[in-house]
Amino acid sequence: MELLEHKLRNISDSYQGFVMGMITYAKEAPEKKARLETFIEKNPQASASDIIEYVCSFPDFFDHTIIPAEVVSA
Repeated sequence: MELLEHKLRNISDSYQGFVMGMITYAKEAPEKKARLETFIEKNPQASASDIIEYVCSFPDFFDHTIIPAEVVSA
């Protein structure tokens, strides 16, 4: 997760809320983390807004029925 956080912080218009939101999203499921990492790799010039728009385009973005314990206890 540290590598993903580093990549998120290096987005040109990155900000703390964006980084924390994307890390929380990635912790929900391995496929969400992989999806996010792949998008960043394939779109190195993507802005924070581009990444948020991409993540929100998936129906599972709004599925919060399963929340990892580390997210709840954070």
